[in-house]
Amino acid sequence: MDSRPRRRTRSVAVVAVLAALSACGGEEAATSTTTTTAAGAFAPSGGCPMIPPGQLMSAAEATIRFSVDRVCPGYVTIPVGTTIEVRNEATKPARFVVKEGPDGSGATVFDLELDAGEATSVTFDKAGFHLYTTSLLPSFKGNIEVRDS
Repeated sequence: MDSRPRRRTRSVAVVAVLAALSACGGEEAATSTTTTTAAGAFAPSGGCPMIPPGQLMSAAEATIRFSVDRVCPGYVTIPVGTTIEVRNEATKPARFVVKEGPDGSGATVFDLELDAGEATSVTFDKAGFHLYTTSLLPSFKGNIEVRDS
């Protein structure tokens, strides 16, 4: 049996994969900048920090931004005493609620009403796990892990 057609098929497959990868834009496609549009919504380029759950974040990295179609970041890990910003980047008011416990079954820590484009700061004074939600995306549930320093 002649193996030439098989090699040719493999070569065509490799060329097709390489062509598809080069169309993705290489390194430029993987970069992202934090920008917002004039209306206050997230820009298509993204802008969410790529920090894995459990890795301590600075107050700037832990800024929670939300709009009608996105919340960022979904998991925040900060040391006790950190003040973070919560920013409503939607064009309408929204509630932002933080409850104790990883499932949100504990006491309410913060229950904030933010106008369109409004930002506020919140400080976490004790260690623990918290669940946060926003009225703009009721099915979304984010986590805030506060660690002793």
